[in-house]
Amino acid sequence: MAHARGGAGQGADMAVPDTASRAAVLTAGSVLLPVLLLAACTGEPGPPEPTRATAMPPPAPAAGAAANPRVLACQRWGHPDPTPPGPDDLIVGPVRYPSLRRWQSMRPEDYGAGPDLGFYKVGTVVRAGATVTVTVAAPARSYAALSHPAAEEGDEAVTYQACPGTDTAFVGGFRLKGGRVRACVPLEIRVPGEAEPRRVTVSLFNGPCPQPSPSRSPSSSR
Repeated sequence: MAHARGGAGQGADMAVPDTASRAAVLTAGSVLLPVLLLAACTGEPGPPEPTRATAMPPPAPAAGAAANPRVLACQRWGHPDPTPPGPDDLIVGPVRYPSLRRWQSMRPEDYGAGPDLGFYKVGTVVRAGATVTVTVAAPARSYAALSHPAAEEGDEAVTYQACPGTDTAFVGGFRLKGGRVRACVPLEIRVPGEAEPRRVTVSLFNGPCPQPSPSRSPSSSR
């Protein structure tokens, strides 16, 4: 009987380390599992994302370009012009070029000389209170420009702002490039409130020039 009790006591003594071992294993597992999960979630750092270049807005067109007409205001550039229109004036809407119609049959030497041959002076007269933009049409921009004191070498486009109460003259003219002394120069004349520009082709000592459709051709009406 003592042996049996001794056997039972020995078995009970052996059960204690088994319970402690299981507790130790569970404790170690509870500590190790979050570490493993954290390692699995973080992993190795990936390659850095490429830097995206910030798109820069295109530069604004220079003053005098077709997309950015140079503005000539009455107060600085305009001169009162009460002269009535003449029979040879070229009139397109609110714009008038004195005697320009007869240039087609004249000689370049009559209007330019020496180093200025290629620059032909003619005033731009704008109806009282009107604003108008004159643009050299795209096909002619390589050889012709609108010249005036603010840009003697010429612009592609100019907006004229007339004085109120009187027709206003702006000093200037046409400049031909590349050694040209004669040319047909197509112009587009935009008036606020009109959906389409008026179009006319100016002859600079080049004989009759083909004209655009009559719907927006030169007119002597004011």
